[in-house]
Amino acid sequence: MSNQTVEARSPEATKREIYFFGGHRLEVKERRLWQGDVPVPLSPKAFDLLVVMLQSAGRLLEKDYLIRTVWPDSYVQDANLSVHIASIRKALGSTSATAQFIETIPKVGYRFVAPVSSACDAHRALAPAPASSEHAVAEYPRLPQLWMAVQSHGHWTSTALVLIAMLALACLVMLHWAKREKKVAETNTTTRPLIGPPGLFLQPAFSPDGQQLAYTWRSNRDSHQSVYVQRVSSGDRRLLADTGQDDYSPAWSPRGSEIAFLHSLGDNLPLQILAVDAKNPALRRIIGTICGANDAFRYPPALSWSPDAAMLVTTDCDNAAGGPSLARISVATGKKQELTHAPPRTVDDQAEFSPDGRWIAFRRSQGDSSDAIYLIASTGGQERRLTSDSNPIDGLAWSPDGTRIFFSSGRATSLGSIWSLPVGGGSPTAVTTPLTHTSSPAVSPVGRLMAYVDSPNNASVWRLSLNAQHDLEPFISSTFFDASAVYSPDGKRIAFRSDRSGANELWVCNSDGSQPQEITHFDGPMTGSPRWSPDGRSIAFDSRARGRSDIFVISVSGGQPTRLTDSSATGSDNVVPAWSHDGRTLYFSSNRSGAWQVWRHNLRSGAESQITMHGGFDAMETGDGCALIYVGDMNQNILHRLSLSSAGRDVEIASLGPGLWHPWTITRDYLYYVKRAPFSNGTTLVRMELGSHKSQIIDVLPQAINDSISVSPDEHQLLFARRSTTNSSIMILDGWN
Repeated sequence: MSNQTVEARSPEATKREIYFFGGHRLEVKERRLWQGDVPVPLSPKAFDLLVVMLQSAGRLLEKDYLIRTVWPDSYVQDANLSVHIASIRKALGSTSATAQFIETIPKVGYRFVAPVSSACDAHRALAPAPASSEHAVAEYPRLPQLWMAVQSHGHWTSTALVLIAMLALACLVMLHWAKREKKVAETNTTTRPLIGPPGLFLQPAFSPDGQQLAYTWRSNRDSHQSVYVQRVSSGDRRLLADTGQDDYSPAWSPRGSEIAFLHSLGDNLPLQILAVDAKNPALRRIIGTICGANDAFRYPPALSWSPDAAMLVTTDCDNAAGGPSLARISVATGKKQELTHAPPRTVDDQAEFSPDGRWIAFRRSQGDSSDAIYLIASTGGQERRLTSDSNPIDGLAWSPDGTRIFFSSGRATSLGSIWSLPVGGGSPTAVTTPLTHTSSPAVSPVGRLMAYVDSPNNASVWRLSLNAQHDLEPFISSTFFDASAVYSPDGKRIAFRSDRSGANELWVCNSDGSQPQEITHFDGPMTGSPRWSPDGRSIAFDSRARGRSDIFVISVSGGQPTRLTDSSATGSDNVVPAWSHDGRTLYFSSNRSGAWQVWRHNLRSGAESQITMHGGFDAMETGDGCALIYVGDMNQNILHRLSLSSAGRDVEIASLGPGLWHPWTITRDYLYYVKRAPFSNGTTLVRMELGSHKSQIIDVLPQAINDSISVSPDEHQLLFARRSTTNSSIMILDGWN
């Protein structure tokens, strides 16, 4: 435990402190951070951490000291501290690579390195109110220094009086400006979990009186999720309807008499919209159908009732010229009206009527981690974008007065937290602190209750021995997400992705898991799918650094990555790279043609060519360079073998099963893949001879996720990712602000 000490400050003096650094101003008492005249959102604990660092600017602060100071009554690990440091860096516009504001001292702590000046209610130093055209805040000399300078010129009497008057006036101006700023309301809030058994809780929705929640739940033993209804104040709950298939997205009618939800009819079949009587579930009706869950969506879309109960808004696939778009559906007739026209390769979903029914807020997604919130009139018309960045968004809800939208997003870190966005304009402010992944916010129409899903977003890399004993052990793990581990060609190193630093980045460690080092520093966008070059000197990967995904290559020794594809020019996503056996080309998957296909990039000329014509994803070249293994059908996840000779023979060789397209790899002689049986959570590891296509089951891999697997060059060990827990909880926040 560190015995580090810092200069003590009185509580009152600390509250009155104002700090200026690098064009930013931090007001401790008002708990606000500004860049010029633009407010910068920070979570409460990130704000506290920044204050502590500013108070000791220029000094090395050890991790133990920071944790004890910011979290005095909680047990917090170093990884949580790293998350908040990353949050601050992103808010200030710096990265861990540039260390413009915060320097990392490996294994010790952090130092705030930017010049800092402070004022105590404008008595210790002075700065003007922010100008609308300038982001930089001027730093004024302190009064004693200025007084001495005037005296040294010998004509201080009249000049000093003028300067003192000017300084006094500046004091009054700054104080007046600070007082006229609206003070953030201080509200006592409490957070507690909804009482319930272990399992997967998703998609909470409040009843109109705020007394009940509808949600979907699945135990670890069930093969499908169902809709449940529960009182917020107790553990009493009931199954709304057991349909025998997956049900999604419950939504209460405005009077609370019915609950609508999406009902799966089976794989590759449309989703049915059912409305069930809330008190007598035997009374149900079919309102209509939308396209199937496997056809278009990252997740099943939301359902939302209009306040007059005449319409539902959701997402459908009738937009022939673009992506899945919003549709209004008549509750009485089932007639659809297309509301938005999503551009190609985008999805409009998570739609919610405003409380007065005049507006609909929705998410527009480009790929799997580039989202924005839009607003459109409920009758259609011009769309208006509300968020300025492209971070992933996982659910949204209106405030009861219709002035704000609450949404879940990993704006500051890779962990989703709840944010509040003023509909009339302004920057989002944090509602929850991101220590776990939060999603699917729901707001009670009455009172100040909010519900959201709390999911520990943790996964670990496990190592399976391929000998007769099949020893299984956790290998690369933290309290966050570690996955996509892949051996280097010589087997001495392993590349993997992790968000232990606060954002999804690529890391490299030794083959025994020791000495992990971060080699990318994007600080925010989803980054992953690492693949070693044949000579082991470079790693290809994908990242959403510009919103859509592109393919990059980085040297293992470090440095800046090189972008190979141009998503902005093609309006597409480019993901999952793989090297040719000779290292001269890179295969990757792109949807630039309107559907996922396998493409090839020539590293010497930069030329790109399409390889598959009938659908293709996640390709790898065989060791002899004669064939390509790839996923041909993204719905059925069928592995194909395509001859790269002029004949181009293409045959199906294996089925991965529902929900899996990534957990497979090839060695010189074998194909290893993880297979899931329909309607089952269990997965098995299969090895197939590439020559004869004969296969054998090697072992069962419990809780394996849809992530890449890797076999060591000597084929003695296999790496795969599994979640530490598949449970989630619904949290109730009382007194949100």
